[in-house]
Amino acid sequence: MSNIDVRLISPDSEGWTELVEFPNELYPAAARSVHRINDFINTAAVEIGIAVCNNDKMFGRVVVYNSTTPGTMYIGNYEAHSEYRIAASLLHKAQELAKQNGCNELIGPVHPISGSTFGLRLGSMNDFFTAEPLHQSYYSVQFEQCGFTPVWKRFATIDRYMRCDMPDVMAIENRFKAEGYVFQEMSGIACLSYTRQWYSLLQQRSNRVDIADSEKVFYEYMTLQEKLFSGAIGLLISKDDIACGLMIGFADQFSRAERRFIIHTSLFDETEGMKAVIENAGIRAALINGFDACVTIQELIHGLQQPVYRGQKIREYAVMKKSLVTTEQVQH
Repeated sequence: MSNIDVRLISPDSEGWTELVEFPNELYPAAARSVHRINDFINTAAVEIGIAVCNNDKMFGRVVVYNSTTPGTMYIGNYEAHSEYRIAASLLHKAQELAKQNGCNELIGPVHPISGSTFGLRLGSMNDFFTAEPLHQSYYSVQFEQCGFTPVWKRFATIDRYMRCDMPDVMAIENRFKAEGYVFQEMSGIACLSYTRQWYSLLQQRSNRVDIADSEKVFYEYMTLQEKLFSGAIGLLISKDDIACGLMIGFADQFSRAERRFIIHTSLFDETEGMKAVIENAGIRAALINGFDACVTIQELIHGLQQPVYRGQKIREYAVMKKSLVTTEQVQH
């Protein structure tokens, strides 16, 4: 490919619409409605968009976001054709901008909404489940070839045995209730009515991506998923009107061999046993509603530590980091 042209595109400039719609040529029409949710662009927090073109045709793009973390620049909405030069041009330009802004590390791809980051799926992309990020299987290789290494990881597990309400977990749940914890069940679109509380709590998490977002943008993103939430089942555990744990579950629209229940959990309280109680509530809901298996999206974790989980690990995702500090800079 000759005549590669790297362009900087802002949300209010010519070319932004093409940048936003670029993924349409990479994915089949049936997948675009799913990808629209995963590819949400938070224009209020955009620093700049980067596009790689050849003879005025776009072949790749990435979005640079304003960060509230000093020294760190975040990138997201990465999409590109498979040629290495495209990835190298995009990521090199992002690194150049990060250095110009005094940053010492570049992290991505991230989702521009708190708590929604998966990163890149590692391994085969032969199938996917509802609300899982959709992207090309070679993206993780492109990032690695450009010197990026995993900084955060996330896992998805599947449980076909679905044992729930075990005595040890029920003892914890009963103790929580006796101590004043409130268990509030939710269903359908009503789950979206907790968006404001959900957003405010996500701001307090240590494993959040520090992109300048807002409650308005978070609500806009959540309402895009209204169809998904129409059949959702949820549980909010709170104490003294402060949320401690949240479970949202919904049917996997893509599994044909079995009925799968997708469970997302968010923990805002590190009280021992909270994770077990929240996940147990999801498995209980799956059994009551006749599902064959549960797929649980585990929490985003720092570093390479392995989380404790039940069932079989079926997915691994990674958010990548590139250090921009040279050996010479460190020695000074």
